[in-house]
Amino acid sequence: MKRSIAAFVIAAGLAYGQTVINGDRAITGSWDASGATSTKPVSSGTALPTVCATGAVFFKTDAAAGRNLYVCTAADTWKQASGPDAKSITLIDPVAGDSGRVQLVFPAAVTITRIGCSVRGATSVSINLDERTAAAPDAAGTPVMSSDLACGTSEAATTMFANAAIAGRAPLALTISAISGTPDTLRVFVEYTVD
Repeated sequence: MKRSIAAFVIAAGLAYGQTVINGDRAITGSWDASGATSTKPVSSGTALPTVCATGAVFFKTDAAAGRNLYVCTAADTWKQASGPDAKSITLIDPVAGDSGRVQLVFPAAVTITRIGCSVRGATSVSINLDERTAAAPDAAGTPVMSSDLACGTSEAATTMFANAAIAGRAPLALTISAISGTPDTLRVFVEYTVD
């Protein structure tokens, strides 16, 4: 009778309790967590670890929603797992006086990966993007593209930059260097990755 009660108590404890795995362990085979109410399969926090091994994954809790997952791609090298994002600007009846007046701001540091543009209506508009400071958003800053991009009725695009790394919360101003004809719409597309 005593053995039956002891066996029952041990079995009940095992069925109800949690198992904590400490130390270095290798997991092989399949684990099915589909019935779990919650899972946390990766490390998390507000700062990326300074040391990582290739294949490690980290969830950055203070990153923008949907941009939280980071992967260690080489020893001590973290890369954001999500792909590029895009912002667009549409300017109606562009004129030279619009230069610098339209600005984008990214909440975190970004790397510009592609800029495309086009116009509707006659001929073209030549543009660049200019990284400025929040303290002086109307003062000229550092051009993003090595040379101006001529936007015609078909999309023009570039992936060549003089300044692709844009600081978080730094205004990025659309600059217009030339207008040919009378385009009624200017469209600019900026693709980027969050650093």
